[in-house]
Amino acid sequence: MNPFTPPERRVADPPRNPGSPVKAVVLGLLVDIGGTFLVGLIFSIGYSVVLASTGSAPEEVMTALGEIGRNRTTFLILAALGCACSVLGGYVCARISRCTDYRLGLILGILSAVIGLFMGAGNYTVFENILLNGITIVCVLMGISYGMRKPVTEN
Repeated sequence: MNPFTPPERRVADPPRNPGSPVKAVVLGLLVDIGGTFLVGLIFSIGYSVVLASTGSAPEEVMTALGEIGRNRTTFLILAALGCACSVLGGYVCARISRCTDYRLGLILGILSAVIGLFMGAGNYTVFENILLNGITIVCVLMGISYGMRKPVTEN
């Protein structure tokens, strides 16, 4: 037997154990809701600075900030940023849990939608709430899908 020949068996690392589903959902929720809140806050500050720099009076700036969700352009920008946070939250959930199905993503999406429903209560019609919460769940599931595709590597 030649000691310099490569081994004949296939050598591979053992599969990693699944991560904590509770930790995955909590951190995914934190990224989704916390990220959406933070991005919205930064956007609102930037929007008020832009309005103030164009010569708007402080009262006009406050009125515009109060109606930021009713302005079509700002609503679409904020919705897109919120969707990005939902996708990222789903991705984080999938990577932490090392899940192979969509159950945790569905739980995370429903929790995000319920929290979003309470946070936006009274701001939108019933149809708008159903539409926005449905989009939230779809975005979270997209993030789960992206997280399941990427192979897990050791750090």
